[in-house]
Amino acid sequence: MNRRTDASEAAASSAAIEMVLRAERDADAEVTAHREEAARRIERAREAGLAEVNRALARARGRQERHAQALAARIATLRTRAAVLDGTSTQLDDAGLEAAVARLAARLTGAAEGSGGGCAE
Repeated sequence: MNRRTDASEAAASSAAIEMVLRAERDADAEVTAHREEAARRIERAREAGLAEVNRALARARGRQERHAQALAARIATLRTRAAVLDGTSTQLDDAGLEAAVARLAARLTGAAEGSGGGCAE
C-alpha cells in the first residue's frame, strides 16, 4: 500500500473515532439532562402529594372538631334532660352518663343502625 492511502485511511479512522466519541459525549449530556428533569418532576410530584395530604388532614381535623362539638352539645342536652326528669339539677351519675354517651356514640357512628332502634328520647 502506498503512503497516501495509509494516511487517508488513518485520517478517516480518526474522524470516525472522533464522531463516535462526540456522539457518546452528546448522549451522556442528554442522559444527564433527562435525569435532572426527572428529578425535578419527582420533586414537584412529591410536593404536590404532600400538599394534598396536608389538605386532607386539615379537612379531617375540622370534621373531628365539629363532631366533638356536636357530641359535647348532645351530652349537655342529655344532662339537662336527665336533671329535669330527676326533678333535680344535679349531674348524672357516672354510670348514667357513660350509658348516655355510649348511646350517643353508637347513634353518631351508625352502630345503632340495624339493632332495631336508636336512643329513646
